[in-house]
Amino acid sequence: MNLENQLNNILNEVIQWRHQIHSRPELAFEEYETSKFIQQKLQEWEIPYDFPLAGTGIVAKLEVNNPKRRLAFRTEMDALPIQEMSQKPYRSIYEGKMHACGHDGHLAALLGSVKIINELYKNNLLKNSIYFIFQPAEENEGGAKRMIEEGFTTRYNFDAIYAIHNWPELPQGIFGLKSGPIMASYDRFLIRFFSKGAHAAMPHQGTDIIYVVSLFIQNVYSFVSRMNPVQEKVISFTSIHAGTTYNVLPEEIEVKGTIRTFDKNQRNQILEFLKQLLESYKNLYGFNYELIFSEGYPATINSNAEVERVRKIIANKFGSDKIIDIQKPSMGSEDFSYFLENYPGVYLWLGSYNGQENQSICMLHNPEYDFNDNILKDMIQFWVELAMDIE
Repeated sequence: MNLENQLNNILNEVIQWRHQIHSRPELAFEEYETSKFIQQKLQEWEIPYDFPLAGTGIVAKLEVNNPKRRLAFRTEMDALPIQEMSQKPYRSIYEGKMHACGHDGHLAALLGSVKIINELYKNNLLKNSIYFIFQPAEENEGGAKRMIEEGFTTRYNFDAIYAIHNWPELPQGIFGLKSGPIMASYDRFLIRFFSKGAHAAMPHQGTDIIYVVSLFIQNVYSFVSRMNPVQEKVISFTSIHAGTTYNVLPEEIEVKGTIRTFDKNQRNQILEFLKQLLESYKNLYGFNYELIFSEGYPATINSNAEVERVRKIIANKFGSDKIIDIQKPSMGSEDFSYFLENYPGVYLWLGSYNGQENQSICMLHNPEYDFNDNILKDMIQFWVELAMDIE
């Protein structure tokens, strides 16, 4: 088999798949049409698969006798609740939904690799067993977590698991690699403050809870800035709601926010500080509160051995000049982290920026964003080369 010819023959079809998926985005755990499209392709190619997982998820299987390794390749299926601003002919047909993160491209590329790897399998050229994970609900809802809660790790035994994400901050065709943490954990908190309201002209007759909360927020930011500067972390207050009119100090205020770290001990340290500070403010200013903490995605941590394996494959097949070592991890989060807690593996980036140096970059989760079709070939080739690797 000539891989280059295979890639060139399939590329236009993969682009068509990508545009079709892009035009019909579906939100977390609602990927019914997308899941049906994937299953139709797998049935057409006579590839066995397991369905459903976490509602709409699929695991396609190309299993060989006495495999050298058992490898899993994962892609996402879901879109985001964003109104697309693009006027491209394949723009979203659904109001308030769009593929603003590139999952349409990731999915189409993995499907393309399935088709090629299946040809290797049918010609007895595949030495590894390959599992293709089509996962729902990566955006906020934790589809990977739900898969694992349903018994995924008992059902599937992998030697390694991999995922790749397009990255607009890197030049087109450049692979970003990093051992250890590459994406942060993501936790949410909600705090409700309950106090005595008063006339705005007579604040001494109540508790000016808006003033108190503003002090609290500043205090939290000050604390986090004085934590170990070597360890990256972010706490952000993202929502504040209180009051209904001009001349009344409200009785209640609701605050929401997120905590992002790479270390569980640091995550717990920040949470414990929030609790202690709330108690101190409660005693000082005389209010009650409710703290609701929702533990979200853990940090995405790559295994060193698998990163080096991927590095060799990219260097051999694409060239060492196509690799950038990521110096600082992203403070964004990724539910592939749940898989990496259970299997060794790699989450890597593939650069998608193809503009000039002085042009602004359209980032992920932007209503103007569109996946760069020019990297589909590299993405498919990466999956095929990884599937064939037996070193």
